[in-house]
Amino acid sequence: MPETLASGRTLRGHYHMELNAGGGTNPDYGAAYSYAFPLPSTPEFHFIADGETPPAQCPGTVEDPEAKPGNLCVYEGPTNFDSLVFEGVESDRFGFGLLMLVTEGSSFGWSIGSWAVTAS
Repeated sequence: MPETLASGRTLRGHYHMELNAGGGTNPDYGAAYSYAFPLPSTPEFHFIADGETPPAQCPGTVEDPEAKPGNLCVYEGPTNFDSLVFEGVESDRFGFGLLMLVTEGSSFGWSIGSWAVTAS
C-alpha cells in the first residue's frame, strides 16, 4: 500500500449531509470525509453548487466527478435549497469537512453530491 496517493491519481466519493434540528433554528451542520490514501499536499478546494458552472480545475459533473491535479472538487447535487446553504470547508491532505448552515426559520436541510481529488 502506498504511503501517499501517487501524483496524477484521483480518488472519488459521495457525500450526504442531512440535518433535522427538531424545532431549533439556524444550526450549523458539518460532516467529515477521509481519503483512502493521504495526498502529498493539501489540495485547493472548490465547491460547485447545483446549477453552477464548474471552474477549469473541476472539469466533471456530479454524476462523473473530476479534479485536475492539486484540486479537490465537491459537486453538489440534489439539495433542499430553501433551508441548507454551504458555509465553509476544512481541508488537508487526509480529507475534508463541509459546513452547512440551516437558513433563518428552518430546522431541516439536506445536500447530496460527489467529490473528486487528484494528487499533485
